[in-house]
Amino acid sequence: MTTNIKTTTSYSDKRIDYACDNFKKVRNSGNDKFKQLDVWLKKESNIFTKELNYTPARFMKYKKGTIVKVDFGINIGCELSKKHFAIVMDNDDNFYKETIAVIPLTSKGGSNKMDLGSLIFDEFINKMNKEIDLVNDENDVKELKELIIEYSKYKKLTYANLSQFRCISKNRILYPINKHDLVGKSRVSKAVMDKLTQELFSMYL
Repeated sequence: MTTNIKTTTSYSDKRIDYACDNFKKVRNSGNDKFKQLDVWLKKESNIFTKELNYTPARFMKYKKGTIVKVDFGINIGCELSKKHFAIVMDNDDNFYKETIAVIPLTSKGGSNKMDLGSLIFDEFINKMNKEIDLVNDENDVKELKELIIEYSKYKKLTYANLSQFRCISKNRILYPINKHDLVGKSRVSKAVMDKLTQELFSMYL
């Protein structure tokens, strides 16, 4: 019995070593998609280790329409990869649900992508610019400016990537950068949510 366990473990370790060699080849291939593969694999292994050792009894709760930022990781083919803003689509999320349905956002238009105008700028950049005028603390001003610089990296036009609608683990949702960060708090309008729901019904039902 002990021999069989050792043999199985040995084969498993070899398969993992083989996978690691492939990951290194892909990471060093020069392909832009895989430049951050090492970063994602390290993060994913940390999530698995955390899951192995501890499963939280409560998770964050998000209202429908909330804009979150998600690390989708590095995925196969045309599946969405890397970090993107996303809109929460769950009607009845609660503290005990580990997963949540989202529509990812992208700066690239195209088929099955709904134009949301300057959503990210309106919900983050513009609101934080206004807040700077209302605060007096130097540290608060510094933190707001850091956020504006960070979110200014994103193009002004935003599209809802309807074809990438999916259910994700809440462990993929990134924490706010600092206390002034509106991600995870800001919500899109009811008009936008109604249109998104209608488009999803048209696509899938």
